[in-house]
Formats: sequence, C-alpha cells, structure tokens
Amino acid sequence: MSSEDGGRLVVAELGRPHGIRGEVTARLFGVTPEELLALSGLTLRRPEEDGKPRRVRVLDVRPRKIGWIVRVDAARDRSAAESLRGSEILARRQDLPAREDGEWLVADLVGLAVETEDGEALGTLAEVMLLPANDVLVVRGEQGELLLPFLEDVLVRVDPGEGRMVVRVPPGLREVSAES
Repeated sequence: MSSEDGGRLVVAELGRPHGIRGEVTARLFGVTPEELLALSGLTLRRPEEDGKPRRVRVLDVRPRKIGWIVRVDAARDRSAAESLRGSEILARRQDLPAREDGEWLVADLVGLAVETEDGEALGTLAEVMLLPANDVLVVRGEQGELLLPFLEDVLVRVDPGEGRMVVRVPPGLREVSAES
C-alpha cells in the first residue's frame, strides 16, 4: 500500500466496522496515529466511487491487538462505517512531517530490493505493516513471504536512491515464516 496518487500518499486503509459508533479497523502506512490526527487536507477514496476522493477528518485513532481503530467524520454509525470498508485515506506528501536522517516514508521503501548482508536476494519489500508493538516488513520473493521486524537490529542499510535494503534475518525467523 502507500502508493502515490497525484502527489497524495495512502496513509491508511480502512477495514471492517468496529462497534456501533462508526469506528472501523485500519492499517496505517508511514504515519503515526498522532500524525494522522494532526493532518489536515485528508481525502477519502472509496473503491465503489471510481477512486473519486472527498475530504475527510480523522477524529480518533487507538490501538487494537493487530492494527488500529479509527473514527472519521464520514461515519457516525455502524452502517456508515460498513460503507467505508476498503476505502483509503490519502494525504498530500508536503503535509506529512519532515523525516530525520534514518527515517523514511513507507512510499519510499515499498518496492525496494531486499537482500541479506551476504548478498542473498530475499525479494521485494511489498508492504510495511504499522502495528502497535513494532512495524513489520513484508518481503515477497521466490521463497514466498518473509515477515521481518522493522527494528534497528534487523536493518543494516536502507538506500532508496539505490533501490535496495540490506537486512540481518534473525535466527529461526525463516523457519517460522515457512511454517505459516
């Protein structure tokens, strides 16, 4: 996810309704909950509306076991929340907070070639899952899907300019990924 659309980046993907007050499950891409709440000029793109975006405001974001619970002004009850399923929230790239050295936007990482310190090609970074405990890199390659924790101990080098990322795969992680 987190693809660009006319200078806008997908910062959240909305899932199923949660409760009766218009909340939905969500996956965040490249923004923290605090950043998402602070952003203005957000737009909502619903799949059934041929991608035609409309303005939206995020009212609340809180963690859940996997992912997030989001409340937006476009949904006040469960049926309105159901209509948001599969929608995306987009932000203008220039509205996102500046990143410091060693920080990247997910949109700049997705698509990078991922390899080990020994030069073994693992695949391509397909997605970054932003989860409450820690973020997870989803690498897809010939061996299938490999989920890597997005942690300092795992990242050796990230170079979007070169189009690659070098990682240190924790011992036993490949076996766990192969079993699932």
